[in-house]
Amino acid sequence: MNLLFIFGLFGILFFILFILLLPLVAIVNLLMSEFKNSNDKIVWLILIIVIPILGSILYFLMSDRQKV
Repeated sequence: MNLLFIFGLFGILFFILFILLLPLVAIVNLLMSEFKNSNDKIVWLILIIVIPILGSILYFLMSDRQKV
């Protein structure tokens, strides 16, 4: 029973760190990158702020085509 509690606690901590760090890393990467169109950076920033997890995942999957 104690092992389940410890694993559950680590799972929760990992999940919280994932939720907090992924959008933060995406925003830092976004601000350090150059895009072909300056409006793309603003759109990605709004998307990451409004939908943090999904926006971050989409940013990492799709933004390479728009960068210089």
